[in-house]
Amino acid sequence: MDKKDIEELQEKIEDAKQMKAKAEGAIEQILLKWKKEYDCDTFGEVEKLVKDYRTQLDSLTIKYNTLVKEIEVLIPEDMK
Repeated sequence: MDKKDIEELQEKIEDAKQMKAKAEGAIEQILLKWKKEYDCDTFGEVEKLVKDYRTQLDSLTIKYNTLVKEIEVLIPEDMK
C-alpha cells in the first residue's frame, strides 16, 4: 500500500463519516417530527400507532360496506 492508497482510504473514511452524520441528522429530524406530530418517541411507538390506525380503518371499512348493503336493499330495483 502506497501513500496514494492510504490517502484514498482516508478520503473514503471521511466521506463515510460525513454520510453517517447526515443520516443521523435525518433520523433525528424524523424522530422530532414524530414526537411533535404524533407524540411518539420511537419507531416502535410509530409502528403501534400505524397498526392501531389500520385496525380502526379496517373496522370502519366493514361498517361502511355493511351500511352500503343495507341501503342497497332499500333502493327500488328500477332506481339502481
